[in-house]
Amino acid sequence: MRQVVIETLKYVDEAEGRTWVDLIPSDHDRTFAEQRLREWALIREVTDQPRSIAEELLQLTLWCQRRIVEHATSSLVLSDVAANGSSKRVRHAAREKLFGRWKGWA
Repeated sequence: MRQVVIETLKYVDEAEGRTWVDLIPSDHDRTFAEQRLREWALIREVTDQPRSIAEELLQLTLWCQRRIVEHATSSLVLSDVAANGSSKRVRHAAREKLFGRWKGWA
C-alpha cells in the first residue's frame, strides 16, 4: 500500500496527499510517506513561486534535491542547489541546467 500512496503523491496536491498518507496503517510506513508528501509540496512551491532554499537544502533528501533540479526553472532556486546541494552530482546538474546544458540524469 505504501508504494501506491507514494506514487500517487506526485500527482495530487498537499491536501489530497494528506488523505492518501492517512490511509497507511503502519506508523513506520507513514513516516516515509509524510516526508515524501512534504518534499513534493516543496518541489511544487519552488517551481510555482521561486524563492531561496539554501537554508533548507541540507535537510532535504538527495531524492528531493534531484527532483528540484528536474522541475525548477528559476535561476534563484537552481543557483541555491548549485551552491549548496548535498552531492557533487546534484550541484553539477543544477549548474548545467542554469547554463542550458543539462540533459537529464544519465
